[in-house]
Amino acid sequence: MNDIWNRLEAHLSKIDGATAEIGPPASDAKIAICEAALSVSLPADFRQSLRRHDGVGRILFLVGDFRLWPINEIIRLNERKRVKSEFASGDTTGRIKDLDDNSLWVSFGDDGGNGILAVDLDPGEEGINGQIIVLYEDEIVLLADGIREFLEQTNREIESGKRVWDDNAGGWSSS
Repeated sequence: MNDIWNRLEAHLSKIDGATAEIGPPASDAKIAICEAALSVSLPADFRQSLRRHDGVGRILFLVGDFRLWPINEIIRLNERKRVKSEFASGDTTGRIKDLDDNSLWVSFGDDGGNGILAVDLDPGEEGINGQIIVLYEDEIVLLADGIREFLEQTNREIESGKRVWDDNAGGWSSS
């Protein structure tokens, strides 16, 4: 996980203001408070990522299309009363449970619009515990098998030139 973050930080260091939006490491105690507050056990890679950075991007969208919330926001926004939506996931692959909401979809970031990044701690029969999904108003999209794959995918897209930094948008855009 450290190598993946080292590469991503190298990309972010070239963006004005980005390093100021990279959170400090989260302590094990702070991660334990989060897990207790949400009654979950986060995947080891996810905890390792939080130990590296407790949140990335307050204004800028630094990780793919997303900003990652610090632990206090993860707790606050996941403890809120969930409002049932009018849809089910629509997933036909069996990777995501066909639910309209799940308290074990732990939100940890957003795209500034209606997309909420979440770690899925209750996957479908064909899914992987800890897979990364995006919750939209009318669909759920599987992004990666876990936080490691999600961050690695972000690095690959930047390194291949598929994503370029757009100062005006305050985030990465597809080239």
